[in-house]
Amino acid sequence: MSNPKPPKKSVTASELMVQLQQDPQYQVRMQQSEAQRQESIQRHRLAAEPVVQDLRNAGFDVENIDELRRSGIDYEAAIPLLLKWLPLIAESAVKDSIVRALSVPWARQAAARPLIGQFHAAPDTAADLSGQALRGHISTINI
Repeated sequence: MSNPKPPKKSVTASELMVQLQQDPQYQVRMQQSEAQRQESIQRHRLAAEPVVQDLRNAGFDVENIDELRRSGIDYEAAIPLLLKWLPLIAESAVKDSIVRALSVPWARQAAARPLIGQFHAAPDTAADLSGQALRGHISTINI
């Protein structure tokens, strides 16, 4: 007859964090993850800069496209600018920000057809976030 294994000692979250902080492999993974995150933020910022600059020139004091929705400001006058940039932006995260900003009830009349056009033009691959974003938001549009 075999000896039963002794029960594993439970570890609290704080104990686990101490262990992870002392693990050099974990530290390397965390540094790599942070570097990738910062690179992604920079890539998004650079790709969105012409859109943000256009919004600023039109009087919208924003640092990024998503700020339009989150700020609660009336950005109806920005809809034509966003529609202009929608087909021009290739960076999927920036396109997603534009799609989200256009997916508000009061923009439906102007945005429905361009969003549907982008939906049809978007590649149908799991890796393409702009296609996923469009498919996710297309259901909110009634034309």
